[in-house]
Amino acid sequence: MKRPKPILLQSILCVLSLGVMACSGSLDDPHNIYQGGDLTIFDSTTMAYDRPSPIIEANEMYYDRWLEGDLAYETDRVANSLEEPPPDGTAGLGPLYCGKSCATCHSGTGRTKSTLFTHGGTGYDFSSFLAFVRTPNEQYYRSIGRVLHDHAVFGAVPEGTLRVKYTLLDDDEPVCWENRGVCDPADTPCSTWITEPDPDTGLGYCLIREQASMCRSFDDGETYCLIRPHYRVFDWYDEQIKPDEMRLSVRTPLRHVGLGLMLAVDQEELKALASMQYPEYGITGKLQWVTERGKKVIGLSGHKAQHADLTVELGYLSDIGATNPRFPDEIAEGQDQVTEDFGIEVSSDEMAGVDMYMHGTGVPARRNVMKPSVLRGEEMFYKAKCHLCHTPTLHTGPNAVELIDGTRMPMLSDQTIHPYSDFLLHDMGPDLGDDFGQWEASGDEWRTPMLWGIGLQEIVDGHTHFLHDGRARNVMEAIMWHFDQEGSVSVEIFSKMSKDDRQALIDFVNSL
Repeated sequence: MKRPKPILLQSILCVLSLGVMACSGSLDDPHNIYQGGDLTIFDSTTMAYDRPSPIIEANEMYYDRWLEGDLAYETDRVANSLEEPPPDGTAGLGPLYCGKSCATCHSGTGRTKSTLFTHGGTGYDFSSFLAFVRTPNEQYYRSIGRVLHDHAVFGAVPEGTLRVKYTLLDDDEPVCWENRGVCDPADTPCSTWITEPDPDTGLGYCLIREQASMCRSFDDGETYCLIRPHYRVFDWYDEQIKPDEMRLSVRTPLRHVGLGLMLAVDQEELKALASMQYPEYGITGKLQWVTERGKKVIGLSGHKAQHADLTVELGYLSDIGATNPRFPDEIAEGQDQVTEDFGIEVSSDEMAGVDMYMHGTGVPARRNVMKPSVLRGEEMFYKAKCHLCHTPTLHTGPNAVELIDGTRMPMLSDQTIHPYSDFLLHDMGPDLGDDFGQWEASGDEWRTPMLWGIGLQEIVDGHTHFLHDGRARNVMEAIMWHFDQEGSVSVEIFSKMSKDDRQALIDFVNSL
């Protein structure tokens, strides 16, 4: 098991990496270096999302639970066997699943590069996305449930497999559906591939039908290409559902950075932010309200802030297929292929360890804060009004956050943090919408994602795909996808900047 750097070494790294003497969260922090307050760590390696906060590391009880949770988070689970049970802590997978562990989709506690881009949809061994499915009148299909499970253990059959086709934003004609997304370059113009054509067959998964005339450009001639996903489900387990008879929302993983602080944010501050409307810029953020565990509370977790906690119990059941005390029934309950009852496969104690791990992991400090282009980019960030949704500074409340087992986390309280998010819902327009509302969020509304740690995603996970379904292949595309509704003013201002100022803004975002 890996062991994180000790606090003293982190302090030394702070001085060396920043080139400044201020390395204490209690000192003045004009550049928001301490993004996670006292939970900030100084690491810009592949482990940047996967270190305990200094406070957790300093407390033996918390630290031991953090390490236990880390192990459970990263260990692939295996299918049960009545004849020869797997080792403790790994039993319980499927019969249907999307991933084998938390780390399947959250490699390095970040965002695993989605199999949408590496395999054209469903992966060979796991899928780093979730496909939410329901009827047009917002009911679940009895043979599927809330999520399409596109993998199964031996002896079971997946509910279906997903394929994606990408076209340029102004080209709405998906190609090759008749071959489930497999294209022959001799027949179909294709210059970009998800997987390179097979040397024997010449076939591969075509990413987009790339036509330069369908890309867009700024006034100075720099071009950018926005790609739009088109999804189809094949190999249905039961009934074949026609595309126009279902609602399908495909979502890639979020970075698991600063989640404990997210849940500890002062809710009175969020209510105040929701009351601050900016009609001159078309921005009207609103709170998400959800009902969980019998209480109506503010939702914070997930792409649409559709949950009030970190969904450890739901994730084990729905994503991995492991039953637990909160969800004791198999995810495929009611399907003919569920013939065995293996009982509870993940204990409350194991899940609480994972919850501790996710709450207690540190937030990477800002980097390159004195670089001229980063300083200029911060000015451009404010000029483009990005800060009206990506709020730089918030505070956590006075009350201790509780884990799912009741453990209190007082170290998360009374922190000054810099998530660059208001945690509110914003209307991003139908081009980014998924026609899949949840609680107070409509299909076009999304929670503002946190930006802390965003500049390290390529180092940790090897890619720069952003937005809820990964369609933005870099920060530039992510910005330009804000062209409708509440993001339109920012895109208009950004588009009129010089190329150097646009790059400076991107450099600033990558410093977070």
